[in-house]
Amino acid sequence: MPRFTIASLAVPVIQAPMAGGPSTPRLAAAVSAAGGLGFLAAGYKSAGALLAEIEATRELTGAAFGVNVFVPQQAVANPDEVERYARSLAPDAARFGVALGDPRHDDDDWDAKVDVLLKEAPAVV
Repeated sequence: MPRFTIASLAVPVIQAPMAGGPSTPRLAAAVSAAGGLGFLAAGYKSAGALLAEIEATRELTGAAFGVNVFVPQQAVANPDEVERYARSLAPDAARFGVALGDPRHDDDDWDAKVDVLLKEAPAVV
């Protein structure tokens, strides 16, 4: 595949990569096939799920598309401040009948996702 450039887009539209579900292979493929740049969102997915979405997108279009991936960093939040903030949200959570979760930090399967991206080489990461 030739090197991708933004100038090669027929339509100056870049679809936002929306982690958590809205960015699907069908949406990315449709945007790319229409001349824009479709994007898959890798956030909150395993490397296996990312690979499956890249493969599905390629089955739907031969056009270039991108993948957005979260870059992990060290947690910098002060645990006392997080606890204080959670306590301030507790009345609203109770009013809406939801439980506050426990804070957690992980690398979102970073190394495995990078391996997939290196192997699959989407046009833009």
